[in-house]
Amino acid sequence: MHIDPSKWDALDRAWTAQLEKAPHHPDAWRIEQMLATAPVQRILLHMLAIQPGWSVLDAGAGFGLLAMELAGQCALNVVGMDIDTGLLDTGRQVAARLDADQWFDHGAALQFVEGDLYDLSSEQARYDFIISRFVYQHLTDPELATDQLVGALKPGGHLCVIDVDDQLGITYPEPSDALERLQHAYAAVQEHRGGDRHVGRKLSTYLDAAGLDVSLTVVLPQAMHVPASVSDPGLAFTLSRLAQTREEIIQDGAMSPQEFDECMEIASAEQVTSRFTLAAQLVVIGTKPG
Repeated sequence: MHIDPSKWDALDRAWTAQLEKAPHHPDAWRIEQMLATAPVQRILLHMLAIQPGWSVLDAGAGFGLLAMELAGQCALNVVGMDIDTGLLDTGRQVAARLDADQWFDHGAALQFVEGDLYDLSSEQARYDFIISRFVYQHLTDPELATDQLVGALKPGGHLCVIDVDDQLGITYPEPSDALERLQHAYAAVQEHRGGDRHVGRKLSTYLDAAGLDVSLTVVLPQAMHVPASVSDPGLAFTLSRLAQTREEIIQDGAMSPQEFDECMEIASAEQVTSRFTLAAQLVVIGTKPG
C-alpha cells in the first residue's frame, strides 16, 4: 500500500474542526489523544502489506480514524466496526465532510457498522485483513474475541493486533505521588472491569492459540523530550482523561471523591519541568492458513 503523507493534513484538520465544535464533549479527550498518537499509527501503515481491492475490517474502530486513513490511501473496501454507536456517529460526520471534499482514494468504500467482537458469526470468512488497535486492553475475554476475528478472516487473510504494555512506559522525572495515585486508580478501574494494561506481551500467544501463523512482532516506540517552556501534551491528555472518568473511579471505590479532587488539584498545579517520556505499542500480525 503506497502512502501519500500529504493527505494527513486535511484529515487532521477535519478532526480538529470536529473537536472545536464540541470542546467540552465527554469524548473530546479521546479525539485529542487520537490526534496526538496519529503520527506513530501512520508509521505502522507503511508496514501493512495491504493490497488494493481487499476487504478490511477495523475491529473496535472507535471514531474510525484508522478506517479513514486506510480508505484515504488505497482502493479498499473498509468497514469500521464498534459497539459504541455514539463514536461511530461522530466518525460518520467527519467521513461525510471528507467524502464531500473527494478526500478518499478513488475506488475506496468506507462504512461504519455497529458490531460486537464477541459475536462475528455474520462476518464469517469475509475479510482479507483485520486490524484491531487499542482494543485488547479492554477485553474481558480476549481468547473468544480472537477466535471470532479469525473466523471473520478469509483463508490466507491477516489479523493485526496493536496494544500497550504499561511496563514499557518510562517517565523522567517520575510522576508525582498525586499523579501516580490517579493513574493507579484509573488502571484499577480498567482491571476491575476485566481489562489488562499489560496485554501487549500476550498478543502473540493469543494469535498463536487461535491457529494463526505469527509472522510479525514489532515494538513501536514513541519518545519525547518536553522542555520546561512547553506544555506537556501527554500530561494534558492524562489529566483530561482522568477528569472525564472521575465518577467511574469513585463508583468503583478506587478513590474517594475528596482524595480524587485533592490529587487532581495537586497534579494540575505542579510546576512545569523538562520531561522525558517513552511509550510503546506492540504490533503482532498473524496469517490464517489457506
